[in-house]
Amino acid sequence: MRTRLRRLQLRDLALFVVLAGVVTLTAVCGDHGSGLDGDQAGASTELSGAEQARPQPNEEQEQATEQLTLRLSGPEICETDDGIGGVSSQDAGNGQRRSVYLGIVGVEEVPVRWQIQGGTPPYQLEIDGETQDALHVYEGASGTAAVSCALRLGEVTYVERTARSFRRYKGDVLVDSGLKRVRGVVTDRAGQTSTTELSMYVIEVLEGTGIPLTEGQTYRVWGQLLTAPAGVATRIGGIEVGECGDDDVCEASFDIYATGNGYLIGVGIGVETGTVYTQGVALNDDDAVGAGDLRRQAEDHLAALIDSIGQPPLQGVRE
Repeated sequence: MRTRLRRLQLRDLALFVVLAGVVTLTAVCGDHGSGLDGDQAGASTELSGAEQARPQPNEEQEQATEQLTLRLSGPEICETDDGIGGVSSQDAGNGQRRSVYLGIVGVEEVPVRWQIQGGTPPYQLEIDGETQDALHVYEGASGTAAVSCALRLGEVTYVERTARSFRRYKGDVLVDSGLKRVRGVVTDRAGQTSTTELSMYVIEVLEGTGIPLTEGQTYRVWGQLLTAPAGVATRIGGIEVGECGDDDVCEASFDIYATGNGYLIGVGIGVETGTVYTQGVALNDDDAVGAGDLRRQAEDHLAALIDSIGQPPLQGVRE
């Protein structure tokens, strides 16, 4: 029964096609002899063509109706040392040589990913004041930028090497601990602009003596995290190698000193464990008026310094 029904449907369809062809032929012959002039026929044809040529929305047009937005994502912490300065010996003429400062290299970088939505491509993109890193130009709706851990970049040049390309910094460059705001700016083909910011905390890694620390900022000194107290001038002192005896801990330690208004505080910290081995407060004048209050102030700064050992930065990096 089902087979017969299908055959009937196919036969009816063939008959419908034949009849439709006859009706169409009759309609065309009728129009030809109906007295319609060419202008009227042409107007009908043009209208039909306009309907067929009506532009259809495509993906790019739909995207252009969306608001242009830029998102940045990256790590919360960036640790770096202060880099290495480079000097080149160049020919100064008359058989003389001169030393030319090339700038700082070796500052660490972290990956920051960008994501663009909406607008009309192509896009012009700037991240942390740069349109490229040492490896590639920032282009496309998404990608990853190698962002410098320097708080200020100064004058940047890109050096190409076979093994690894890198940045070189000169001028007003700043490598220090502190909150770094990475600003992103994107502009699309239509001139729309979108901006955003990503915050990360830079921790400067230090190994040396006599180096000043910015108050309120967190450093990694000889492997140990610590925060310089606010309101005092803090610096790294010397480093001592521990003497290993039967009952002694064999561990090197380094000193941190902070100078306030009329007092000095100091603490000795183990390089490997962060253990506080020595601490103390010294006033410029123990018999001065208000010496008791001054000592309490110094002890508060000392306690703040000790409490910060091994702790992450005090400043929040995601605001």
